[in-house]
Amino acid sequence: MFAGTLKAFREVEQSLGLVFPDTYKRAVKAYGLGLWQDFWCITSPFSENAPNHPLPWYIPRYGITSGPDHCTRLREVEKDFPGEYPWPIYPAPGGLFPWALTDSGGVLYWLTAGDPDGWPTIYDPHDRPENWERYDLPFAELLFKTLTRECELFRGELREDFEDGCSDAFRPWARWRPESM
Repeated sequence: MFAGTLKAFREVEQSLGLVFPDTYKRAVKAYGLGLWQDFWCITSPFSENAPNHPLPWYIPRYGITSGPDHCTRLREVEKDFPGEYPWPIYPAPGGLFPWALTDSGGVLYWLTAGDPDGWPTIYDPHDRPENWERYDLPFAELLFKTLTRECELFRGELREDFEDGCSDAFRPWARWRPESM
């Protein structure tokens, strides 16, 4: 569910003028939309706001839209507060592009310069940009090291009782979707 296909990813990438990391596309294709570690969600351009009602990049758990719409909101903030972000914002070359959201309002962004499989991640824990953290790890390595807690990402934000590498590290959307949707 919400997984898309490689052909659908090519169409999204063409419309955005970006090529996503291969391992991100594989993760979205394999897992679809869901909750990781009961705390964060990888965004997908194939999500829906209700069954059979497509609303690209919509994250039902958070009730918001991510992806390009999120970048538009960042650019609006940048207009009111020039220099607020130390990085450009998509669609600017090398711009921030969101790829995950957290329960605490945090956002994970890629810096979209160079080889997509090497894009660094910037983590905004819902704080001022000077407190944002940079992770120079490819998508799959960051995902693995976050799930096994080998990486500092979310170290202070994950549930204490979450077991590293446990089988419930991912719950598909269908298992946590509110019944009202």
